[in-house]
Amino acid sequence: MHLYECFDLSALFEAGHRNLRAISAGGSSRDDDRYVLMLAESGGDDRFSDVASAADTRDGALDGGPWRATRLPDDPCALQVSDQAGRDLLLVAGSQIVTTERIEILALGSLERFPDGETADTTLNRVSDSDALAVVPWGAGKWSGRRGRLVERLLRSGNHVCLADNAGRPFFWPRGTLFALAEELGRPILSGSDPLPLRGQEFSVGRAGCRLEGDMPMTQPTPWLTRGLRTSGPRMETFGRRESALPFLKNQLLLRRQSAS
Repeated sequence: MHLYECFDLSALFEAGHRNLRAISAGGSSRDDDRYVLMLAESGGDDRFSDVASAADTRDGALDGGPWRATRLPDDPCALQVSDQAGRDLLLVAGSQIVTTERIEILALGSLERFPDGETADTTLNRVSDSDALAVVPWGAGKWSGRRGRLVERLLRSGNHVCLADNAGRPFFWPRGTLFALAEELGRPILSGSDPLPLRGQEFSVGRAGCRLEGDMPMTQPTPWLTRGLRTSGPRMETFGRRESALPFLKNQLLLRRQSAS
């Protein structure tokens, strides 16, 4: 997920916990379920550092709201966010890189920042050589034509790259051949909420994601998460509510108007 400057942090953590809890309660929920938000911050965005700075204050308060941030001593890439009602989430650092071919590559579970504007091969090599999980996410119109052929080549190249679907793909948009190819090659297909840079989109956080089974160590959760996602294979359990037609079209118009202003 992205964490844009226009998002209210308290509203985001409230919605993230509520949405993930509702999905968990609707399935095989357990008392020891843990909820994780993995960031894919773009460009100059670095709200993970904002939350980390709050964690360094005496009470860890975020934006004067009920949520508090706490550092994990042995994992600089993860922060624990909790409120007085006992609800808690993990927030894990990560970034989004835009390549010269205008495809996006995510580096999940890392504080390292990678430059935009390099080739997809160079970017993927940089991310793969770090401790981050390399992911190519779906985007409206971004996997067609030449860029679609590039994503196919990256999948076939032997690099440890995953694909990711997201809740922004509307129900009427077909899943496409690249997801089928990833399944054929045994690659993991992740899922995320992928909120847009529009006010109010923070309420959509946690409406799509992945479920990992196992005992996540709270001392160092990030390596456990990235390793589990990387090795899960194509049958990973994912969840998500697809966007309906009218909200999808409205959001696309708002994004275009925002880009033109």
